Amino acid sequence: MKVTIRLGGSLAGTGTRERAVQFSPGASIDTLLESLGIENPAGVPESRDVSLPRPGALTILLNGRNIEFLEGVSTPLAEGDVVALFLASEGG
Repeated sequence: MKVTIRLGGSLAGTGTRERAVQFSPGASIDTLLESLGIENPAGVPESRDVSLPRPGALTILLNGRNIEFLEGVSTPLAEGDVVALFLASEGG
């Protein structure tokens, strides 16, 4: 299934702010974070694509809804979903 990832603010760096990514059925927000090299969005991650300045700084929206009000990182993904990631201090 194809999911769009949007990186906000400094998370995009000098690269593209939006990218389409393929995932297998049954993938979740956690699967997406692992694909970006983020193991624990509430902790200090080791990351290939993004670096977070402090714990809890990452806000994740699934189709405009904060995953904190869904199933957190266990929230399942579906075909056509849009996931936005940004630093809470930068807004969306």
